[in-house]
Amino acid sequence: MPSSEVLSEGSIYGGLIHFQSSRKSLLLCIKGVCRIQLDDGGGMLVERLKGVQEAEMRFYILGAALGLFLIRRGAFPIHGSTVTDGRRSILFCGPSGAGKSTLSAWFMDQGYKLVADDVSLVHFSDDALPRVWPGIPQVKLWDDSVLALQRDPQSLPLLLDNWEKRRLPVDPSTLSGEAPLAAIFLLSSESCSAPAARMLTGAERFAAIAGNIYRGETILDLGQGANHFEFATRLATRTPVFALSRPHDRFALKEIQEIVEHTLNNLYETGTPA
Repeated sequence: MPSSEVLSEGSIYGGLIHFQSSRKSLLLCIKGVCRIQLDDGGGMLVERLKGVQEAEMRFYILGAALGLFLIRRGAFPIHGSTVTDGRRSILFCGPSGAGKSTLSAWFMDQGYKLVADDVSLVHFSDDALPRVWPGIPQVKLWDDSVLALQRDPQSLPLLLDNWEKRRLPVDPSTLSGEAPLAAIFLLSSESCSAPAARMLTGAERFAAIAGNIYRGETILDLGQGANHFEFATRLATRTPVFALSRPHDRFALKEIQEIVEHTLNNLYETGTPA
């Protein structure tokens, strides 16, 4: 991209990805992998380096590139996984490695349907209720998570040949984003002897949402500070957020499910908090 057209630029992933933003397009240079240009009109050009696997290129297109493109357009994907029971959706958010995908897979085993894994794009429907758009039909899991879900890691394909994370495929026809978002659960880094959920205050809810945007470190570089504030405020006023703590020495998936469902049932009985 000619320097005269660049409005802003920056780097993420420790310098692995460099991006440039102009009035009409976004350019990402992924070191050793490819260059991706995304036009505001929806066009995409990809230049793959020799010897790079298609799966590795697709990983960055559907991850960092999509995240930055959405932010540039004023949409703010939450770094979290969402499941639904058909009546209500639940979003688990938090940093990488917190257990978002593991919880989603567990809830799916209990009869819930996947809405989105790892990246959840919230939108407000005509009735002003927040919902999450259906995402990529897969769940990404580490081997210890696969074992906790009582599966054989070798039965699932690796996400990338040089990475130990695995892909749990999901039937695309089962993805559902129709149910309103009932609550957000922020996976806490605090250790505890047993899982527990604590309702966050209004200011805490805002901070939890604003601080867990996927590739959120690019928001200011892409000129979206004001829109980000508006989005986080709107979602925080409409959706209860809970800090969900769990023991660090075990997954406690069944216990967490009971806590989450008990919390949601209380919300239905008492009404959504303001």
